[in-house]
Amino acid sequence: MKRFFKIAICLVLTLTTLCFTMGATCRKLYTDDPFPPPGLEWDGRFLYYPVGNEYAIVGTEPEFGVKSEVIDKLYLPYYYNGKRVLYYDHQFYYGGTPHNFGIDALIINEIYCPYQYVSYYLLPCEDTFKKIYVPEATYVDSFYYMLHTNSPIIEMYIVSMMFDKYYNEMIELPKITVKEKKDWRIVFESQYIPTIIERILYKANTAYMFNYEGSPNEDYYFINNFERGGLIENTPYEPFREGYEFTGWYKDSECTQKWNFEVDTLPEPTYDENGELEYVETRLYAGWNKI
Repeated sequence: MKRFFKIAICLVLTLTTLCFTMGATCRKLYTDDPFPPPGLEWDGRFLYYPVGNEYAIVGTEPEFGVKSEVIDKLYLPYYYNGKRVLYYDHQFYYGGTPHNFGIDALIINEIYCPYQYVSYYLLPCEDTFKKIYVPEATYVDSFYYMLHTNSPIIEMYIVSMMFDKYYNEMIELPKITVKEKKDWRIVFESQYIPTIIERILYKANTAYMFNYEGSPNEDYYFINNFERGGLIENTPYEPFREGYEFTGWYKDSECTQKWNFEVDTLPEPTYDENGELEYVETRLYAGWNKI
């Protein structure tokens, strides 16, 4: 009997150690590897991988073996060193070995992601986030994951011009049930996933525009969603334009009236004859001075 208990205790300790090790590996690179790894650049928060004249993000770690703070909102950067960040992936190779980085946070409720492509393994261990904001004016992978996989994304906010495109795709799929369609929101369920979860696609009601000829992404720089009639927030990082200095956000594209984030508010909610909330997109325009 004593021998049985000894064996049982050893098994428990072994499994506990194994689980801890697997969890740590999932979050971390191997602690013996150099940091930053060869070919990657580190800005204190994110790891960047050069892709031609642009970059991709392959992870974020404060330092090996140290857990970062709980993150309520994660803002993935649009630019690094004056170059566009194209996408977020979850791994890279060097020495013939794949290396995986996770986002080292227990909880991420909202992700602001300005990319068309985001690896499904964005959060390889703890898929806790519920909202994603994607200002891409093209089809994005995150929407595909909402439809076809057991993604943790419950709410997705997109630019207004993409709303009908996404809806038209939904109604063509046999296992998607649209439960509610309004001018600014679509509630749907997917039978492609084992657990039926109600998911919602929104038009974001606040858009921050690049505001110059030939700008990328149909001029959309950033989007957010705020209470109608309330204050809004500035963007977490400034837009970039080669040869120009950013001067702030304005109410008009001619940049005659600057937006005051401490005073100015979104329009009060309005309703149609049926009592339905009407969608209004408020646009802020970037101002520029030539250097």
